[in-house]
Amino acid sequence: MTVAPSHEQFFLASGHLADADPAAAERLVRAREIAGYATPGAAVAYRRWSLKDYLDHESGKRAITPDDARRYAKGYRVSARWILMGA
Repeated sequence: MTVAPSHEQFFLASGHLADADPAAAERLVRAREIAGYATPGAAVAYRRWSLKDYLDHESGKRAITPDDARRYAKGYRVSARWILMGA
């Protein structure tokens, strides 16, 4: 028996994001704050993420890829789908 992938699995596997999504950037900021990191620098230092990449994601200058969303979701204990789509 085969099971169709969930919408989240399909979206995350597709790897296609045309442009940066300001709403995703806002959700990333919110996830960081809820996780207890007052600043992007604090989160990046603790999690050992790239500061430039992270700042570009939070500011909406660069699209958050599915791989980025998975990494941030794991660190902030939220779903990658929520970061990317708000659902």
